[in-house]
Parts: sequence; structure tokens; C-alpha cells
Amino acid sequence: MWSRSALEALRDECFADDVDFDLSALAPLPEDAVRRYFESGGRLPLEECVRPIYEPPACSCAVSESEIAAAITRHGEVGLLLLTDLPPAPLAEIAELFDDFLQQSRGEPAAREYPPQLRHLAYKDPERGRNAASGEKKRMFDLSPARLRQLGPEEHLAPPPLRAIARFWQQVAGSVPKLLRALQLASGSAEMLEDDKMVDYFEKEHEAAPAQRCREHRDFGTLSLIFSHDAGLEALVHNEWRAIPPPPPGAAVLLFGWVAEIRSNGRLRACLHRVSDPPVGKAGHSPRRVSAVLFAAPQDIQQPLEPVVLEGEPRRYISGVSAEAQQMYAAGGQALQPFHAR
Repeated sequence: MWSRSALEALRDECFADDVDFDLSALAPLPEDAVRRYFESGGRLPLEECVRPIYEPPACSCAVSESEIAAAITRHGEVGLLLLTDLPPAPLAEIAELFDDFLQQSRGEPAAREYPPQLRHLAYKDPERGRNAASGEKKRMFDLSPARLRQLGPEEHLAPPPLRAIARFWQQVAGSVPKLLRALQLASGSAEMLEDDKMVDYFEKEHEAAPAQRCREHRDFGTLSLIFSHDAGLEALVHNEWRAIPPPPPGAAVLLFGWVAEIRSNGRLRACLHRVSDPPVGKAGHSPRRVSAVLFAAPQDIQQPLEPVVLEGEPRRYISGVSAEAQQMYAAGGQALQPFHAR
């Protein structure tokens, strides 16, 4: 329970000394909720300041495919698991990579030299293209295995941050076939391609209104693995937005995508998720969030997907329609209904 003096001290820390508060309403709230209230200038309703937490059920990547499949089936309705016993993500090296490219974009000498084709192949600047249009405050490296191969053998990659990143993605790729076989046991997934992204939600000025660093969405593909030590990921769980605690080193959040939902005939749900501003670190600023994300998806997004319908189960998705088209429409009797209305 907060005392009035403690709340006043936190209010001053948030540069909100002109905000009045009700001691009885704020006293039982956790610190991050009280911070959100003060940082909004007292305008954010208290129920929006308190973000309930969802602890995803854990499953080890070291167990058998059938055991992973059983965990997927048990928790498919939410579409979210914590996968453990994975290589730890080199998040510090990923941050160094982003910092070096930011210096270069400002015309400053970077601390390290990178292969010149890396920027052309993989780097997405937040001030250009879709990122600028969306207003999402993030930088991105999009490194598929094919793009990594274009950079040369791992042992020849320089500088060390890039070598550590390449080694990590190669190690994680070794777990993907096992995960896909488990998913096939649970739902009937197809062949896939792999895409590895690194995202830097850089520090920015905190906004009074609740800010989304990445808008709510469902991933298109079969599955996604999200490695990050920082708060901000949220998922819609049983029709309520919940904060997902950052996974520990060697673990990742496993999300199912739209393709998995179609192939399982809806038994596995594509998880609606977003990245929001976590509680501020430095006064007036939302802290940085660095993540590494592996996406698995079909080789051909135009390829028709066939739902695997179990005995006694109604067909929820149309046969012979591509995942791209199914993403927009789901079967509802004789009518086609937009997916987002389900």
C-alpha cells in the first residue's frame, strides 16, 4: 500500500506535480500502474492503468515432438506458449548493431565496419517507407537465412556483433523443423520458409495517451518466436489485453499465426498481439526494447490451404483458398465474414 508521501515522491519523479490524486484509489495499485496514471497527467482511467499479466504456459524445446504437440493442443485456444531450452538471444549485440547503423545514418563514424551489402539487404529505417507511414517507432533488420548466406560464411563475418547474431540464428534454425513437426501433429501445417527479424523500439519521449509501438495484429505465418528481455509485449487473452512478462534468457514467446489457425480449422488461434509503451525508465521517456523474432510461413503465400477438419467438427474455413485470401475472410455458413469480426 502506498502512503501519501510515497505517491507524492513518485508523482514528482514523473514530473506530474500538478496532478491531484485520490489516495484510496492509488494506494493499492502496483508501481507501473501508478506511473502510467501520473505520466498521463491524471487523464488515463485507472482501469486502463492496470494491465493484467498473463504468464504463458511453458514447454521445453528439449522434449519430444509429441510432447510439444500435446502442449500446443492444450493451449491452442489462446495461441501463446513460452518455449524454453533455446539458445539465448544476443540482444546486447543486436543493440550494438542498431547503434552502429544509426551513427552511420547520421554521417558519424561507426565503431565497427560491416559488410556494405548489409544495409541494402536487411536494414529498414524508421523514417522511411512503411515504418514512417505507420508512425511506429522502431528500426528493423530483416535477415532471412538466404540473406545471411549472401553475407558470407559465419567465420568470415565481421565485426563480432554480426558474427554472434549469425551464429544465434543458425542455432535457432536447428529447432524450427522439430517445432513444425510438432505443429503438424497438432494441426497439419505445411512446408515453410524462415525469416529472422531484429527490432529496436528505440527510446522516445513518453506520450500521455497509451502508445502502441507496434499496432495490434496477428502474424500471417505458421508460428513466431519472440526473444526479448524487455517489457511491452501484450496479447489478447480471453478478450482481455494482458501484458506478457519478458521471457528469461534461453526462452522465447511462441505465437501461432494465421496459417496455423486455418490448417487447424480454428483449433489453434492466431494470437492478436501488440507492443505498447512499458513504464518509463528515465523521466519523460519510454525505454528502449530490443527483440529478435523468428517467423515461419509457407513458401508460397498464394498456395491454397486445406483446413484439417476433425470428425464431428464444423468446417470453419474455405477449402482451396490461399492463406492471403483466408486472412480476409472466414467461412460462416453460406456467407463470407471478415476475419476481424469473428
